[in-house]
Amino acid sequence: MGASFSVTEIPISVTPEQRAATESLANFRNCDGARTAGATPIYLGEPDYCEAMDSSSDGIACEPYR
Repeated sequence: MGASFSVTEIPISVTPEQRAATESLANFRNCDGARTAGATPIYLGEPDYCEAMDSSSDGIACEPYR
């Protein structure tokens, strides 16, 4: 059987080089700063994305509070 994913689980393949390049461009120190600036959520591939701010490792940083 094939893999099964829910809507919130998005398989993402990123090379270490892509990850480093993306994270080096981040403008916010944390999600509070990004939220204050109205820049959330931040998606993988966007200049402000930082893996450290993506607590669920789903490619979406600084997701809204639930």
